[in-house]
Amino acid sequence: GMENAPSSFGLRDRLQGPHAQYIKHIAVTAGSACEVVLKGVGSGHLDASGGQDASMRLHFDITANSAEAVSTAQQLCEDLLGTAKQQYKEYMQSLSTYASP
Repeated sequence: GMENAPSSFGLRDRLQGPHAQYIKHIAVTAGSACEVVLKGVGSGHLDASGGQDASMRLHFDITANSAEAVSTAQQLCEDLLGTAKQQYKEYMQSLSTYASP
């Protein structure tokens, strides 16, 4: 899966967006004091103890004041993930095209 994507694919940047605009947009759209944070291996996020979330898979951490906001943010994150998966598929196909004789 994408968790093994080469660094040249830029998975974290594709999920967060420029200056974290994608996840900020998700949080604002969901409302209700929603916060969306990319965590886990490759996220660059540091946990409270100051270490990286190295043992966890890359994931979106969603918190909000209502179940509806969490649900909205979850759907938007799934949509974003779907887009990234399609981009990854196309990226890997382009690599195999260059590798072919």
